[in-house]
Amino acid sequence: MSDRYRGALFGLYQMLVRASGRNLGVSAIIPDASGRQVLVVRSRLHGSWGFPGGGVKRGESIADAVARECREELGVDVTVEYLSGIYYIQHLDSHTLVFRCSLSDGPIVLSVEHSEVRYIGVDALPPGEQVRARDALDGSSRVPLRTLP
Repeated sequence: MSDRYRGALFGLYQMLVRASGRNLGVSAIIPDASGRQVLVVRSRLHGSWGFPGGGVKRGESIADAVARECREELGVDVTVEYLSGIYYIQHLDSHTLVFRCSLSDGPIVLSVEHSEVRYIGVDALPPGEQVRARDALDGSSRVPLRTLP
């Protein structure tokens, strides 16, 4: 898929999300055994790397939403450990709730939405994702409220 076509599809996706009024998302920060790297998935749609997650469905709790999104995207259950942050993403006009999670036993089987999965160091993440990952890995019980570009 060409970058131009991929960009057009992603633009259409963002337009549809805005039109649907969905503006609450959830993400999972899943550290490796050392606690120094976090799990990311690569989107087939736009090729970027990000944390597992997605939108909260009507009538669904935020903890259930992050567990469902991980099960759908990774093909494996997660344990939701705690809410580590609430972030406003300005360019998406969306709030994202981030949870620290851990994988249950079993192999990861990616959904058709994603082409790859890997663990990477926090410093290799884009700045906004670094903030979210560090807040989750920090381990404190505080839930920061931040506005990200």
